[in-house]
Amino acid sequence: MNDKLRIILVMSAVLVLLMIGVYKKNKEDSSQDIVQSENIKQPEETPQEQEIYYEYYLVSGSFLIWENAEDQYNTLTDFGYECKILPVTDGNGYYRVVLYWAESYSEVKEYQNIIKGDVHKTWILTK
Repeated sequence: MNDKLRIILVMSAVLVLLMIGVYKKNKEDSSQDIVQSENIKQPEETPQEQEIYYEYYLVSGSFLIWENAEDQYNTLTDFGYECKILPVTDGNGYYRVVLYWAESYSEVKEYQNIIKGDVHKTWILTK
């Protein structure tokens, strides 16, 4: 086998391994968004989990498991965002990590547009 063919085969193998690694990483990241569990742990109220009552919320994540919501909260606060974890009130058991809340849809939409370069996956929840 000539040297050029060996180099091409080795480079192809390395590329395949890199692609598999990226696929596995993306799959792990996406599975953290919503993880279902039969035994949902109800934590005691924490400082970041506060009752806030507004009409519109800018949500960055919705989680069945408290620890996943807390991880999202910690990540966002580490980047300098003020956020809260909404207590479970929807009957579905989701902890929602919110970045912004207001009585006006347009105000929440404006904030969503401002941060969309940093926080890509957000949506507006109406209560």
